[in-house]
Amino acid sequence: MGSKDSSDKEMKWNIIFNSLVEILRKNEEKLRAQVKRQVSDAQSYNDKLSLMKKEIEDMNMMRRVEIANYDIFKERDRLSCESQLEHAQKELDYLRAWFDFLILSTHKETSDSGGDADCKLLEDKLKKLKLEFEGGCEVPTLVQ
Repeated sequence: MGSKDSSDKEMKWNIIFNSLVEILRKNEEKLRAQVKRQVSDAQSYNDKLSLMKKEIEDMNMMRRVEIANYDIFKERDRLSCESQLEHAQKELDYLRAWFDFLILSTHKETSDSGGDADCKLLEDKLKKLKLEFEGGCEVPTLVQ
């Protein structure tokens, strides 16, 4: 009977051992599947992160392009305004020269003809026109 008891015990231990081996094998399979999912998830997150970094780089590049375009347009507008101001200044100088010429030529003509009263009246009108013209203009006076 002793051998039957030992054989029963051995059989029971074999069943327990085989059950434990099966449990370990199933746990190993579950762990391998879990690791595979985690590796896949990590790769997916890395891909998403790389894509986000690329999008950020693209946005930064677009921002730099927009800033450069803004600077170019601002400089173009500044140069255009300077050109317009220079042109307006030349026109103003030209008109001032004409006013001065008219005043001088009128003064000379009336002095030669002896009509000081007419000369004075015309000269006053021209000076008044000149003052009105200069008063309405914000460009600084260069020629007096």
